Amino acid sequence: LGRIPTEIGLLKSLKEAYLFGNYLEGPIPRRVRDLTNLEYLDVSYTYMSGSVPTELASCQKLKELYLNDASFTGKIPSSLCELNLDELWADCLGPIPEVTCDCATVCYRGLPEPKHVDMRKSNETRKKKEHAQTKKKKQR
Repeated sequence: LGRIPTEIGLLKSLKEAYLFGNYLEGPIPRRVRDLTNLEYLDVSYTYMSGSVPTELASCQKLKELYLNDASFTGKIPSSLCELNLDELWADCLGPIPEVTCDCATVCYRGLPEPKHVDMRKSNETRKKKEHAQTKKKKQR
């Protein structure tokens, strides 16, 4: 197993990092804050762990972040949610989710019963139900 080196922060022009499915462990280095051109980061299906660093929110161009099927824990920083990512996949599903997240687009649950839920569709369904209930109340 290896780690993402802290020197990754020196790759100032890096736009996409496809690291999924590698034998990586440990946390996401805080030096990711220096990757100001980063648009895509995929560290899914790794052995990476720890909390998701708030420094990722420094990547203002970030559009897609894949953290699922790793061992991250804690709360996804709200500063990441403020980036309005197109995709944020995390292990935030199930009775005891590994991470909590208010802005995940897809939530995963790992073994022994793997599952994922597209939160965009789930939120749309919830909003439709709420709208229908409000409309019924107004008709009474």
